[in-house]
Amino acid sequence: MKWTLIQKTPNPTIEAYGYEDKRVKEFLRQEGGLRCVYCAVHENALGGVQGFHVEHYKPKRRFPVLINSLNNLFYSCPICNRFKSSDWPAEPNKKFGNSSYPNPSQVDYAILFEVDQKSGSVNGKFVASKYIVERLYFNRPQLILERRQYFLDEQLNSLNEKNKDLIKELKTRSDKRSLAYLAKLADFSIKLNELFLTLKKIPSYEISDVTKQRS
Repeated sequence: MKWTLIQKTPNPTIEAYGYEDKRVKEFLRQEGGLRCVYCAVHENALGGVQGFHVEHYKPKRRFPVLINSLNNLFYSCPICNRFKSSDWPAEPNKKFGNSSYPNPSQVDYAILFEVDQKSGSVNGKFVASKYIVERLYFNRPQLILERRQYFLDEQLNSLNEKNKDLIKELKTRSDKRSLAYLAKLADFSIKLNELFLTLKKIPSYEISDVTKQRS
């Protein structure tokens, strides 16, 4: 789960269809890399394209003139889209020093947040990103579990590569030295199994995991 800068490219043909057209959604989907523009969760985690929304960065109720502007439209998960709704506290500033939403096509959201790889929690580095973490509930249980799995997958891939290297080197060693490498290989295999079991224990999402009561 990594944020990236959304590269906006003019497309008058697509824009002419209007934001509710499925061709616009598919255009935004590819532009956004099949991920939520805000929390960066992949669409597969929420049932694919049917579960995602076309998001109006500047809310259509407050900025009706931008309702079909591609520069104002992004691909978003339904949870972030609903939490954001028509919220627009202020225009963002260059230093991210106010409660606002920096434009995802002008700012790489990766610079706004820091992620604890062990717990899966996210913290905002600036006033703006702290506001987003709170308003869009970035530490909802669903996203915590998605991030944990993401980082565990990375560890799993890393251990697999190490296992491959050990196997290659094992073939070139004498019997005596092979024992040491066999021990290392066994150790890595244990770690692989432990990671696999951890992944299997991550529970599926419940309604309570993806909703938040607001006062």
